[in-house]
Amino acid sequence: MTTIETHLQSLRNNATPEFTTGTRAKSVSSKAATVEKLLGRPRGASTAEMMTATTWQNHTVRAFLSGMRKKGCILVKEPRKTGEVAYRLAGERAASDQASLDSEAN
Repeated sequence: MTTIETHLQSLRNNATPEFTTGTRAKSVSSKAATVEKLLGRPRGASTAEMMTATTWQNHTVRAFLSGMRKKGCILVKEPRKTGEVAYRLAGERAASDQASLDSEAN
């Protein structure tokens, strides 16, 4: 049985197919991890840096950032001295600061 037939059979049986030989899934998750690591740096990362690190196009980087926001990540957008814009993940400190502000407002 071919790989496609195996996946079709597992779908018919309402099972989740296991992709063991696919390189696409590995590269996407490692690219996402790469971007998250770049965003975790104190100085963050510009879209150009993320594009270079992942070979993604600009619209893909922006879509990834949007997806992170939808998942609840707090992204900070900061201008650099060079004029480009950098994005970085706000740490636990920023989240706790926001919680403090919310509790003070109530």
